[in-house]
Amino acid sequence: MPSSRIAAIAAEKGHTVKVSEKGDHVGGQLAAAAKGPWGDEEFQRLIDYLETRAKKFGATIELNTAVSREDVKKADADVVIVATGAQPGLDVKGADRPNVVSCLDVFHEKVPVGKRVVILGDSGAAIATALLLLDRGHEVTMAGRAKKPGQDVNPSYIWRYMLKLKDEHAVVLKSALVREITERGVLIDTPEGEQLLEADTVVMAYMQAEQELANAKKPTYVIGDAISPRRAAGAILDGYRMGMRL
Repeated sequence: MPSSRIAAIAAEKGHTVKVSEKGDHVGGQLAAAAKGPWGDEEFQRLIDYLETRAKKFGATIELNTAVSREDVKKADADVVIVATGAQPGLDVKGADRPNVVSCLDVFHEKVPVGKRVVILGDSGAAIATALLLLDRGHEVTMAGRAKKPGQDVNPSYIWRYMLKLKDEHAVVLKSALVREITERGVLIDTPEGEQLLEADTVVMAYMQAEQELANAKKPTYVIGDAISPRRAAGAILDGYRMGMRL
């Protein structure tokens, strides 16, 4: 998402701008969020606006174009901006099992999801995933490390989301540490002791910054979730500030 913001500003200022997107669309995590229920499709309007503005001023956007560190080193660009965002992940035994899927893939309906779902995480990404799957008719348990879920969510909205989770009978476990993911589900430690959360599908919603391209070439700047996961407004602000610096 910040890449489109930078592209629009830099192109308008007269720079030659090329955006390389690994996937088949722009927008990053916000594009996934736009798949959510209850009005979240409004996010797509912002994505479309920034993409249109970038193209209007001459920016080139390449889709389905993965970029390696070697590609960055060989690039003839004067400046490289890394806006690779964040990906779901957790360093725990069993995280690579076939019953574990990415929350982003869930939003884009790229993976099958069973009836009983355990979502690992407690950020806005995890909450949004829980609301989406509840709307699709799944039984949802959300387990996270924090004492209070949604600490990265706008305080004006979090209470509504938590109320919706309660109304839809989602189970929300706090202060839960994942010990292992098995074929039966997720083994966790909680203040009440060890629990096995049985699940057909485990959804990974702990977001980790994607920094593989950082420092591949100078000058290279890292922005948005590629620094650390944050709210959409913060990532877009990063894009604006970087665009104005160029």
